[in-house]
Amino acid sequence: MDEAPEGPGGCEDAIGGAPAVTAPSRPRAQWRRRQIIDAATSVMEREGFHRTSMAAVAEAAGISVGLIYQYVENKEDLLQLVLLDVLEDFRAALPAATEGVEDPIERLDRVFDAYCTVIDRRYRALVLAYRETRTLAPQGRKLVMDAERGKLVPFVTAIEDAAARGTMEVEDPTLLAYTLVMSAHAWALKHWFLSERASLDEYRRHQLGLVLRATLTPAAREHYRYLL
Repeated sequence: MDEAPEGPGGCEDAIGGAPAVTAPSRPRAQWRRRQIIDAATSVMEREGFHRTSMAAVAEAAGISVGLIYQYVENKEDLLQLVLLDVLEDFRAALPAATEGVEDPIERLDRVFDAYCTVIDRRYRALVLAYRETRTLAPQGRKLVMDAERGKLVPFVTAIEDAAARGTMEVEDPTLLAYTLVMSAHAWALKHWFLSERASLDEYRRHQLGLVLRATLTPAAREHYRYLL
């Protein structure tokens, strides 16, 4: 087990701005942080939050318990670290997917593709989020919920722009955006079943096609038939 402290000072990667005991160099800190997050996700998914111990996470990560406390203060902080890490993946991937794309339907296609790709890569952590977010303290839940709302923005913006251009007929862009988001979540929540019936791309195209067939105007259906 790695018992040695990783450097002097306060760790910049600690949760909620709380100073940690020591701080490694940034590249090493990022690598160690990823190691801890992956181990915590695996153990919490298998055991549940309440049965998970810091010792079990440390063993899964191949480090000492003391080293984990350089990054978090307690087990709830560790759960929050895992959940916010998943949401950070979405925050980084979604804007990048639509950068420079003017057509709103193309943007919707690309942002949904990026969203599903993150879901597929992090589906175990997403299942954990569904199961354990309620465990967080109110402040932690608010952080997660605010980040969740932020994920909707590129979906809603694309749908609103399409409606303004007359290519989609939508009563509530936010509800439609959430319909797409929840269909992506189903890939994680029912991964054992859906992954046996379709590839990720097949599933994504099927779900987006359902939404577009229900909302595109007749002229737009012809123009975007390659997405249907």
